[in-house]
Amino acid sequence: MKSQITNYKFQIEDKIEEKSVASGEPQWLKEKRLEAWQRFQEIPETDTDNETWMRTDIGKLNLREIIENTVANIEPSAFSLQPSSNNGIIFTDIKSALLKHSDIIKKYFLTKYPLTDTERFLSLHTALWRDGVFLYVPSNSDIKIPFHIIFNMKSKAGSFPHSIIIVEKGGKASVIEESYSDNIDNQVLMGNMVEIFVGEGAKLKFCYIQNLNMNAYNIPIHRVYVEKDGKIDWTQVDAGGRITKSFIEITLKGRGSSTNVSGIVAGSGKQHFDISPVIYHQTEETKGNVLIKSVLSGSARSVFQGLVKIDKEGKKADSYLANHNLILSEGARADTIPKLEIDVDEVSASHGATVGEIDSDQLFYLMSRGLSLAEAQEMIVNGFVEPIILNIDSEELRKKVRNIISNKLVRSPEHQ
Repeated sequence: MKSQITNYKFQIEDKIEEKSVASGEPQWLKEKRLEAWQRFQEIPETDTDNETWMRTDIGKLNLREIIENTVANIEPSAFSLQPSSNNGIIFTDIKSALLKHSDIIKKYFLTKYPLTDTERFLSLHTALWRDGVFLYVPSNSDIKIPFHIIFNMKSKAGSFPHSIIIVEKGGKASVIEESYSDNIDNQVLMGNMVEIFVGEGAKLKFCYIQNLNMNAYNIPIHRVYVEKDGKIDWTQVDAGGRITKSFIEITLKGRGSSTNVSGIVAGSGKQHFDISPVIYHQTEETKGNVLIKSVLSGSARSVFQGLVKIDKEGKKADSYLANHNLILSEGARADTIPKLEIDVDEVSASHGATVGEIDSDQLFYLMSRGLSLAEAQEMIVNGFVEPIILNIDSEELRKKVRNIISNKLVRSPEHQ
């Protein structure tokens, strides 16, 4: 058995090296891949004794088969974007960027230490990633039209896209990323990662929407670094996948930097969502707000593990965590675990959470005005999530998200 495991390890390692060379990747990237694969072998498997994972069991994920399929030239995903290189803006696939802008990629690619317990999947991602997007917004550029990225998984493998977004000093931009998958009978794993760098005084709106199929395991890692007076507005919608474990790490590096994080979880059937936002206040006069809302039906479950971390240099930081959950059925469940880690005085930090059912008085009032039960429920659900939907920088996508939520939570057969 030991020899089989050793052979497997070196077979995958050989495939990783072979693909890196065939793709013309620089030596530093090939070495980073091989180091990550070695590290992945050394890290113990994720289990429910680990605090980060104790409420999310991925024991049924056949990771070995997914790894083998991923390195066997099975195309795991397709993605689309409209490349651009006007006025110093670079918007292209990351493979092309590696050929033309290797020095920039090397400077930003996975150079920061993770804030959360993502090391095992981060190592796997680093070893196996392919595809992704590179966006560079020069200083003082004000881009009015959102950059739009769509990933679509198409086979029984792992998809590990890696994207890097850089908005230089004074720049303004908006990015929308969508993840979908075909109706595949086999397990698939979406392990995408996005690294975002917001420069001094820069502003970025980022929206992430995922509606993967019900055989998908979704473990995205998003990292953001914000410099002095920079700001990122983050909106996230999770509606698909069998199990989602989502890591959002935002580091407020510069004085006056800020973030607003808002998200929607729409769960039905046996879906499981575990959302883990971390706001790290690294310096003084920073501001961070998190608001995640879940709507759950069937036997769906959501877990919120939000963390505000204020460093000893983070005087006058202002931070708030909130998680509100609307339960539509007896079998649904929401666990909310907000945490504060504060190493300095002179800060404002707090959290709030609610878990509740639809108000019967609201239902009665709406039905007395002629609405059916389903129509009344849909109106209440829509009203609950609408303030977050309005943060999406596209009316077309706002309509799409409304339909996804209504179809899953109110119009589906389990609610008829």
